[in-house]
Amino acid sequence: MSLVRTRENLHKMQWLLIGFFIIFAASIFFQLNPFSAQSGNGPGSAATTLARINGQEVAKSAFDQRVNQYRTFMARGQAIPMEQQASLPQYAWDSILSEYAQAAAAEANGVKVSDSEVQAEADRMIDQRVEELGAGSTAAEKDEIRSQISGMIDTDGQRRSMLSQRLREKLGKDARPVEVKVAHVLIKNDTRTPAQAERMARDIGRRAKAGEDIGRLASQFSEDMGSKMSGGIAGWAGAIPPPPADPKAKKNPDEVGSFVPEFTAAALRLKRGEVSEPVLSTYGWHVLKVVDERPYKPAPEKPVKGAKPDPKADAKKAEQALEDYKKQAGDKIAQGLFEEYKNRAKVEAVAPWLQGYLAEQDSSKNMMASVKSGKIPSPGDRLQPAIKAYSAALSQGGAESGPPLAYKLAKLHQEAGQNQQALDTLNGYQGRDPDIEVMRGDLLEKLGKKTDAVAAYQSAGKLAYANPSIHGQLADKLKKLGRNDLAEAARKEQAKQLAQQAADEKARQQQQAMQMAEFERKQKEQAATDKAAKDKAAKDKTAPGASGAAGASNTATATTGSAPAANAPAANAPASNAPASNAPAANAPK
Repeated sequence: MSLVRTRENLHKMQWLLIGFFIIFAASIFFQLNPFSAQSGNGPGSAATTLARINGQEVAKSAFDQRVNQYRTFMARGQAIPMEQQASLPQYAWDSILSEYAQAAAAEANGVKVSDSEVQAEADRMIDQRVEELGAGSTAAEKDEIRSQISGMIDTDGQRRSMLSQRLREKLGKDARPVEVKVAHVLIKNDTRTPAQAERMARDIGRRAKAGEDIGRLASQFSEDMGSKMSGGIAGWAGAIPPPPADPKAKKNPDEVGSFVPEFTAAALRLKRGEVSEPVLSTYGWHVLKVVDERPYKPAPEKPVKGAKPDPKADAKKAEQALEDYKKQAGDKIAQGLFEEYKNRAKVEAVAPWLQGYLAEQDSSKNMMASVKSGKIPSPGDRLQPAIKAYSAALSQGGAESGPPLAYKLAKLHQEAGQNQQALDTLNGYQGRDPDIEVMRGDLLEKLGKKTDAVAAYQSAGKLAYANPSIHGQLADKLKKLGRNDLAEAARKEQAKQLAQQAADEKARQQQQAMQMAEFERKQKEQAATDKAAKDKAAKDKTAPGASGAAGASNTATATTGSAPAANAPAANAPASNAPASNAPAANAPK
């Protein structure tokens, strides 16, 4: 192969790698678009749609991408425990729902973002990425990078991000530097239907706004036992709750307390005497009334011994503390609004996995209600909707499917007392993961198949390449089954892996120490260079005829265009001695 052809192939490979990097970087840098139209079995089909949030379709492909991103981020070259892998789809869905809730909260509070503003921000971000990815590239190559990135822009996601940020800014600007004393009435959702609870809360809110005493309403209707008998008084709310107090100390009723974000957000937006609209939190519906307020007062700084008072500096610090408090109050209000709009979101699950996840959540809520009513369903009946939906998701495939979902489904089968069904589910993924093999062994043991259980535990040991905790578990399980020989082998493997981990950690610490020592050496070297330059400059300045000599030197340089004098350290100091470029970014201790 000729040198020219080799260079051409290397250039093609370089651009192929750049292309992969662009796709990966853009998928992280630009928000994914869960509301984009997708190809497949048609709009709205189960294969292309994950859910509808307040009528807006969320694409299944965007959800899959989010799950895969989380998996890649968490792995970092290491195996992820199956329990954590099974939770990744939940995190992906929660992040998508949160993005929607933030945008909805912003729009409900009068925040708007125009199409031109969205495009301008997208163009700015594209320019930034092109400069980063295309450093050293030709103009044509940068145009190619720009073209590839532009096709991946998620304008809906960009709009949501901008709406969220602008709401934070607006709330921070409008927030008042105060703390408020709040009384409230709580109507829970778990003792009635959500619609009934909301109607009841709205009726109480209307009565409170019409002038009825909030304390009397609380004593009559509130389901918060902590405040019901004290006029509904929940306490003081503020943007900065106090640090954890001594549990043995008597509670100070004048201290700011800690409340759920939705409650704090609503409280900080009210003035003395005002009543809120019903606020939905994880506890239920709240109707709040601010019965008192006070200016926020920063905690006084401890005086420095021997320092003289400086009224001007103290006033400036106090002013800055109030501005900081307003910003924190804005953030608290934004956080609470985001949570409330997430609670209020009307979600229609389309994909089987999401149907299973929501059914699993409902089963926990229904269990609490059943305990209160005394009518407790069997675990099988309570979990059957989630099991059925997860089974469909497992057969359909997708980023949320495979071994992690099989593991989760098997755990639900176990909880429902369906051990054989749990084993059948895991058998389809036999020999692929140590956590699955351990669970298979446990199930086989429960079903009386001890020989098969030993084989499953041995399989788990072979798959647990760098997981000493699993080998410890296996040693106990195998010993219980009478296989002391295998238990001893598992203990030895555990000790071997622990020793390797200790050696790896020691090597990492030594490498970190070497990097830090090199960093400090270069810092000292740079400091010595700077000092020498400063001393020489001072010496040259005080030398007889220094002004004229400097003038002649400058004239010669300007006239001839020659390089600066060799003894000018600022120009000739080696760039590698600069501490910023040599700091061990990843390993420097914090």
